[in-house]
Amino acid sequence: LLVDVGSSINPAIDIGQVEGAFVQGMGWSTTEEVVYADDEHTWIRPRAKVFTTGPGTYKIPAFNDVPERFGVSLLEDADNPFAV
Repeated sequence: LLVDVGSSINPAIDIGQVEGAFVQGMGWSTTEEVVYADDEHTWIRPRAKVFTTGPGTYKIPAFNDVPERFGVSLLEDADNPFAV
């Protein structure tokens, strides 16, 4: 994964942010489930209320859900001082 962040002040922090964002997005699309009050979930009140509103009510990705080989690098020497 190659990311243009402009002139990085601390590459380790920037790489960590990219890795975290990737894992969070991966979790949203693969392991998290939106549960709300409907005919299948009658124990949730009131009707149409979303139940899975935080990490206490759904499975978030853990360290072993991250790809074993996960390469993140920052684009260097790019003519983009504002990282836009």
